[in-house]
Amino acid sequence: MRLMNGIVKLPAVAATMRNMSREMMRAGVMEEMVGDALDSALDDTGAEEETEEAIDSLLAELAVKDAAAMPAAGRMAPPAAEAAGEAQEEEEDIGALQARLDAIRNAA
Repeated sequence: MRLMNGIVKLPAVAATMRNMSREMMRAGVMEEMVGDALDSALDDTGAEEETEEAIDSLLAELAVKDAAAMPAAGRMAPPAAEAAGEAQEEEEDIGALQARLDAIRNAA
């Protein structure tokens, strides 16, 4: 036993063990902090669900208000002038897109 105590140098081993214990404690704390941060960052499904519920309720509320404000005939079909205007706008948009496509093809 005395021979082992002479070879091992007990105070140096104790100091090394204390340092090792401190470093392991730091690593454990850091690992726990990183794990908690990742968990909280990745676990935001509750917030998403709450947001979607709020949006759905607002949309439902707006739909009810809009439906109540519209006359019965207006809910059946849009006026013919409105439909014709939308068709004309769509044709103009298609024409503009076609012109842009042609310009891109000519440039290349």
